[in-house]
Amino acid sequence: MDKYRLWIRVAVVLLVGIGLSACHRVIRRPSAAPPALSEEALAPQLIPVRATTTLRAHYFYVGAGMCHVVECPGNNAPVLLDDCGSSNSDGGLTKDQAVAAVQATTAGRPVILVFSHSDADHGNYVPDIFPNPTPVAIRSIWGGGSYANYNDRVKTWLREARDAHIPIRMNAFPDPGVTGFDPGWSNDGNRVDALQCGTANTYVLTVNSTKGANAASMMLMIDHNGEKLLFPGDATGDAQAQAVENAGNNHKPANFLFTDVLEVSHHGAESNGSNNKAWAESTLPRYLLSSAGNSYYHPRCQAIQNYRDANGARLLGAPKHLLYCGEHGQWWKYEDEPYAIFGTNSNGTLTVDVNAGGAGARTTIYCGPSQCTN
Repeated sequence: MDKYRLWIRVAVVLLVGIGLSACHRVIRRPSAAPPALSEEALAPQLIPVRATTTLRAHYFYVGAGMCHVVECPGNNAPVLLDDCGSSNSDGGLTKDQAVAAVQATTAGRPVILVFSHSDADHGNYVPDIFPNPTPVAIRSIWGGGSYANYNDRVKTWLREARDAHIPIRMNAFPDPGVTGFDPGWSNDGNRVDALQCGTANTYVLTVNSTKGANAASMMLMIDHNGEKLLFPGDATGDAQAQAVENAGNNHKPANFLFTDVLEVSHHGAESNGSNNKAWAESTLPRYLLSSAGNSYYHPRCQAIQNYRDANGARLLGAPKHLLYCGEHGQWWKYEDEPYAIFGTNSNGTLTVDVNAGGAGARTTIYCGPSQCTN
C-alpha cells in the first residue's frame, strides 16, 4: 500500500510541475550567442515618414554601448541625443556607421546633448559626431557624474564646446561658470525646461545619486501625450531607489513612474542591484527594451524575469520573436517570446514612434526594418 501511495505522490508532483511550467514560461536551454544581424537589419529602416506631432526615438544597435536619438514632436523642435558610445560593436553598427546614422538623423536641427554618466561606452562617439561643436548645432550639454571621470578625448571635446560658448551643466567642470547638480537632483520633480523635447515634457528622475559612475547616471523620462519613455543610463539599484524616493518626496501620484517604453538600465545587468524587482514594480513597463551587445551576456535573464514577475506587470503581447539573454556565463534564449520585450543584439536597431491623436497616444516599435508590435 505504501508503494502505491509513493507513486501517487510522485505523479502529483510531476503534474503540478508540468502545470506550473505551462503557466509560467521561463528561459530555455543554453544556446549559442545571438547570430550576427543581416545587412538588411542594420540598414536604414523602412518606416513611415515621421509626422511633426510624432515623437520618434532611435535605439541604435551599437553593440556593447548605448546611443539614443529622440526626434522631438512639434514644429522646429530640437533633437535630444542621450548617450552615444560603445566598447565593442559586437556585429552591430560600426563606429563610422553609428556616427553617420546619428549625423543623418540630427542634421539641420539643434541638439540637446546628454551624457548619462562618464563611462566611455555611453559617450565616446560624441566627438566624432560633432567634430566642431557650435551653439548652432548643439543647444546645450548636460552630464551625469564628475567631469574628472570622463575620458581624456571627451574632456578635451567638452572644453572645446565650452570655448564655443555652448551651455554646459556638469559637476566639477574646470570653469567656475559651469554649475553641477546636488546629489540626487530632480528639479523638485518638475519638468526641466532646458531639456524640453518639443511638445513633450522631459524629467530628470535623479542624477548623481551616490558615488560611482553608474550610480551617478542621469535618468531621463520623456512624456508625450501621456506616454512615457525612460532612459536610465547605467543606473544602479541605489539610483533607481533614489528616483522612486524623489517621486514620493515631490508628491507625485503612485503611477508617476509607470512607463510605457522602459530601457533596462546598464544594458540589462543585475550588478549593484540594477533592474531589481522593486524597480520593476515601480515602473511597470508596457514595452521593455535592452541596448546590449554580446560581450557581457547582456541582458541578464533574471533582470528580464524581474519585469515579467512584477506584481501588476503590464508587459504587452507582441508577435512572437527570439530574445537572447545571458546567465552564468552562457547564452540562453526565450523561445518565441510572446511579450513586448526586445533587445538590440536580438532584434537590431529599435525605433519607437509615439503618435499623438485621438483619445491618447499610440506607440509602435520597429525592429530593424520591420514593425515588431501590433
